[in-house]
Amino acid sequence: MIPAHFAKARAVCIAAALLLWAPLGLRAQESAAPDAVAPEKQAKELEVLRTPKGVLEAASLGTLLQLPDWLDLSASWTAEPMGNTQGGATRTTGYIDQLDLEVSISSGLRKKVEDQQEWDRWAVRLSLANYMGQPPEFNEEIGTLFALQELVADQGFWLQGLWVERLDSSTKLRLGNNYNLDELVYAPAYGFYVNSTINGTLNLTLPAYPFTPFNAAGGQFSWQLNERLSAHYGAVQLSNQRGGSQANQWHGWRFNVAGSDGIVQALRLDLKLSDQEGEPLMACRDPDDRGSYLRHNKGCDGLLGLENNLPDPLLQLGAVAGSWRFPRLDDPQRWENRAHTIFSSATLPINLPVGHGARLWGSAAVGTEPAINQVPLFLQGGLLVQGVLQNRPLDLLILGLSRSSLSPYARTDDGKRQSFEGMVELGYLLKITENLQLQPGAQWIINPGGAGQYPSVLAPSLQASISW
Repeated sequence: MIPAHFAKARAVCIAAALLLWAPLGLRAQESAAPDAVAPEKQAKELEVLRTPKGVLEAASLGTLLQLPDWLDLSASWTAEPMGNTQGGATRTTGYIDQLDLEVSISSGLRKKVEDQQEWDRWAVRLSLANYMGQPPEFNEEIGTLFALQELVADQGFWLQGLWVERLDSSTKLRLGNNYNLDELVYAPAYGFYVNSTINGTLNLTLPAYPFTPFNAAGGQFSWQLNERLSAHYGAVQLSNQRGGSQANQWHGWRFNVAGSDGIVQALRLDLKLSDQEGEPLMACRDPDDRGSYLRHNKGCDGLLGLENNLPDPLLQLGAVAGSWRFPRLDDPQRWENRAHTIFSSATLPINLPVGHGARLWGSAAVGTEPAINQVPLFLQGGLLVQGVLQNRPLDLLILGLSRSSLSPYARTDDGKRQSFEGMVELGYLLKITENLQLQPGAQWIINPGGAGQYPSVLAPSLQASISW
């Protein structure tokens, strides 16, 4: 018997799959992006093929609803059906989806930067989400330590963020309630993946560390030091009632701050490796098939640009320092007061014999207190390739790997020593329109549970997302 939510997800996926039989419709625009292989006279205007806008065309949700200039509204829906076809504790299926709504209030929302006064640079933002799925979490049923799905939350309506923000060309200030660590340990390459160990958090698993949708009070300050180097600092409250074991029952609506609460601070430096962000990828049309696109170095005629859907080349170096009463893994009745982690990330452009562009990336996080840190060593990396299919030049082929090396004090419930859990993810991101994308894929979980108690898991999945 197929659950109702699975029937809904299957209907959405079948309808979207029917759109994929025809080549992706592309819209052409003129761009002033430089062309390194064409003569300078031809580089002034380059035809660029972009993802079609989709059902909303040029209108945002706020424009569609005819909201006043000082009010904006955006929404998105993401669904992640998944099944375990091999290995693990049991064969089963899992489903979770998230409906997001973000509200922005500012007098400068629709003003040009050069026309903004100081008051126009400030905004109040509110983020809400509704999660639906089947408890317990899918990974708990199949016996893996870490969630295979990016979306991890109890069912219900969550307050994800409520903050005040100031933006200008060189600085960003963000203060408020329900703040978290996601942005401070994030690299753009992470967002292409479904598995939770890769997607956004460096798999930091210390108690009370707040990640979306867990919440805290705090703030972040970012500043552009020069054209390529930027710094990002944040400080966040630690509490087991707001970002830890008791947070779920409140779903983000608890605002208490106690004297026993701790603090976590993070500092990250970003070094851009390219002066031009998101510059078009070079390609040309196949003279024998106008719906097919060849690599520009094939010597074909009609050079053009492709919308660049790859993350920009980037180097990152950062550190996280937490101060709180962290329970020890070897004895939960004993406590440690500090936990520190250093991390680094690199996203590099590479040339491959397939596709129009590619990125190779890798990250590492090292924790200094294995007595309280379940994952004192975390390694991850991946490959992103755009345009491996000639008639779908904007899609991405996605490969990712992660290894969570566990603390020597980590044990299963029956006392077995846990060593590591590994993950390999392979996916394909289909860019249907600007507001609709599908990502079929599969994950291979190595040593699920960390103690050799289960065979490796093979879990196919489909991530569907719609934004307005």
